Amino acid sequence: MSRHFTRSPDLVERTIRGEHLLVPVARSEATLGSLFTLNETARFVWDRAGAGQAEDGIAAALAREFGVSPAQAAADTRRVLDELLSIGALRLKGGP
Repeated sequence: MSRHFTRSPDLVERTIRGEHLLVPVARSEATLGSLFTLNETARFVWDRAGAGQAEDGIAAALAREFGVSPAQAAADTRRVLDELLSIGALRLKGGP
């Protein structure tokens, strides 16, 4: 079953001089002074996950958009989603 996500209310996104940033607004020890920069692939995944698209759908779109194999797109999508989960930028839908 493919995972679905929601964006955390604890971060806001900003684009400054072409750089896409995630900025924590809730100050915890884990994120104090943190700023997260998304590259093109990570932003692609972030946008779609935040729009409610399932992980497998994001991977398929990534393969089409960037011309990579479905296996590579699935691996890249999982890695980015796992990183976004680990920093608290995304939450599993139906999860905490």
